[in-house]
Amino acid sequence: MEKNAMPIWIQSILDYIKKELDNPRVYQQIVTPIVRKVMWILVPYALCFLCLNFFTTILAVGLVIYFRNRTIPRI
Repeated sequence: MEKNAMPIWIQSILDYIKKELDNPRVYQQIVTPIVRKVMWILVPYALCFLCLNFFTTILAVGLVIYFRNRTIPRI
């Protein structure tokens, strides 16, 4: 047996899972609800992260402008 080869029973299980996931019924009844549930959980956190990122970027740019004008003497 090769070093990287999988045992035959693992390969047969993986083939069965691949075959079942290609079935449209399984995809519609199992995969789609899971994806929707995960999206409903993750989307609010993603929106909060985007808002937080936006406001911290604006704050950082404002601080750079503030301290740059404060420390560079005007001629």
